[in-house]
Amino acid sequence: MAGFQFGVPAGFASDSYISAALGVAAVSKLTDFDVGKAVKLIADSNYGLVADGNDIEGVLVSVEPVTVNDGFGFGTVQVKERVVAINAGVGALTLGAYVVAAAQQAVGTAVTAVSSGPQTGVKGPNVKAGAGVLFKWRIVSLLGGAGAVGTPILIEKI
Repeated sequence: MAGFQFGVPAGFASDSYISAALGVAAVSKLTDFDVGKAVKLIADSNYGLVADGNDIEGVLVSVEPVTVNDGFGFGTVQVKERVVAINAGVGALTLGAYVVAAAQQAVGTAVTAVSSGPQTGVKGPNVKAGAGVLFKWRIVSLLGGAGAVGTPILIEKI
């Protein structure tokens, strides 16, 4: 008998995704290479990459080929629901544990995609154990693994 495992919902609620200006400066705007990274609100209507240990406010899911606000990138940020993430902490993560952002790849550096299993090709934010202050995400599935460093997990904003 086939087993059931939580996944990212096929449909989505319209309030789960928002449009936003992207990046900390027009000269260093976020690009397609940054899709899958954790982001936070950094200015009026503008999201940028999180720092190590920050709350995760959302995940960058697309970047459009236009600019706004005098040269900033423009795209879509997922702010709710479930996201496949990568354990980039120092130890295994457990089901139900809370996570915060681990260090993300530098602006313009591609996110490493999951290399095996059902999530092959998925790009997700780097996370580690920790309870967010304002924005809390918890692990709802180890995606068939043991939560080891470098493996994908499924997190959900609560």
